[in-house]
Amino acid sequence: MERNLARYCSGIGTLCLCQAGFRKIVPLISSVAVITRENGGAASIRGRCRSLTMSVKKPTTFRARNRAAAMLPLAAGLCALPVAAGASAFSMQGGYGRDNGHGVEKYEIAARWDDIVQWQLSSRFTLSLDGEVNVANWRALSGRPSGQLMEYGISPIFRLGYAAEFATPFIEASVGLRVLSHTEIAGGHRMGSAFQFSDMVGVGVAFGKAQRLTIGYRFQHLSNAGIQEPNPGVNFSMGYIRYRF
Repeated sequence: MERNLARYCSGIGTLCLCQAGFRKIVPLISSVAVITRENGGAASIRGRCRSLTMSVKKPTTFRARNRAAAMLPLAAGLCALPVAAGASAFSMQGGYGRDNGHGVEKYEIAARWDDIVQWQLSSRFTLSLDGEVNVANWRALSGRPSGQLMEYGISPIFRLGYAAEFATPFIEASVGLRVLSHTEIAGGHRMGSAFQFSDMVGVGVAFGKAQRLTIGYRFQHLSNAGIQEPNPGVNFSMGYIRYRF
């Protein structure tokens, strides 16, 4: 009798764990122990399992889990970047971009750490690894309702510069991470996920020996690399101005 009761309790316990989740394991074990000691029978066990199942919160939706997962690499990058930057030069940047093909424009501000790592290739040429954290506001050119979203991103940037006497022209390239507040803009231009990759190539000129003032142009492509459909992508032509402190 006791052996059969133990098997029945074990089977009911497994079912309750599947339904209620591991957070309810302690009350479940306690209830089984009490029932076994008191020989309370199967009805009491079923009642316990029913109450545990009803008290479990609804599972997080698939979309919410995707958004939370997309935030993890961005949050990790945001935490690591200032540490990696150390004593490197700090800059602030403002820019404007436009994608006429999809009817979208954006205004962007960015914090930037220059020369986190630097390689002196020759007396004039220098290759640098920079870091950039950005926030941007997208707007639909059509002005339709709900035609705005926010972009949050982090990018490692490789910059090849040529040090002249009064100016330093350079080229740059990057593959960064982006998270969008919404996945639809411009009255139907819909992206499959809030998580996006940002591919960028650009040119610019830094003025003066200290290179405090910089102006530049970038071509930026955002897409999710086919992780989730639809994946139409966005192509921004951007101009920016930056000041180094």
